[in-house]
Amino acid sequence: MISRLVSSFAVTVVLTINVGCNEAGSVQSSSLCSEAEQGTQKATEFATNKTFSTAKTAIETAFEKDSLEHAISFGKDAADNIIISAMITGNGHSSSLETVTNMFADIHNHPKGTPPSSGDLYGFISLAAENKRYETRYIITAAGLVYALVLVDLQTARNFVTKYPKVSNPGYQPGFPDSLVDESNRVKAIYSINDEMAFAYILKKYNAGVVLLKQDNSGAFQCLETKEFTNSTVLKTYSVPPIH
Repeated sequence: MISRLVSSFAVTVVLTINVGCNEAGSVQSSSLCSEAEQGTQKATEFATNKTFSTAKTAIETAFEKDSLEHAISFGKDAADNIIISAMITGNGHSSSLETVTNMFADIHNHPKGTPPSSGDLYGFISLAAENKRYETRYIITAAGLVYALVLVDLQTARNFVTKYPKVSNPGYQPGFPDSLVDESNRVKAIYSINDEMAFAYILKKYNAGVVLLKQDNSGAFQCLETKEFTNSTVLKTYSVPPIH
């Protein structure tokens, strides 16, 4: 991939994930990012809501004091007003979550500054299966970056979990099965791509029904794109548009 994305963001509102060729060289034309455009816009809109800002600040303030992970969920009452859960304090690498009525989103921080993980994904899909309004998970890193997982299709996400079940990791969040871990490590090592791009690649290639977003400096969320293509020398490279 050769262009990196840690501190840059694209000028377009929505970036699509388009994997030009899969391992066998066949073209994959569908775009999860295009399908998630509405969810991306909703993630951006809610991030401007005072309730979201209050929760985000509370988590960041708590983290400054204890360096632990914290989580809050958002829902709606009978009058469709936004309600917020109590903040749950976890440990240095995970936390539980208090669910609320008609939960539609949640937010937590990553104490070590890492982007969304396999544990975030499996937990996200599990909650989406149990809560029909739930479709967005926000993640704040210690470096101040804000990511979001957005549900594209629940049945597709369920199929992903069935085909690639989580691997238990006592005391830590669940991980991907070995085949996906190996694939992620392979593309990171061979093509020098970072963790967030490898994660977006896995979501697309293995049809997880979920997309990865990242907030830009204007506050808008962009759908991360990891494009795989083969050049004239049959060397695979990975690229993304710059994000500012």
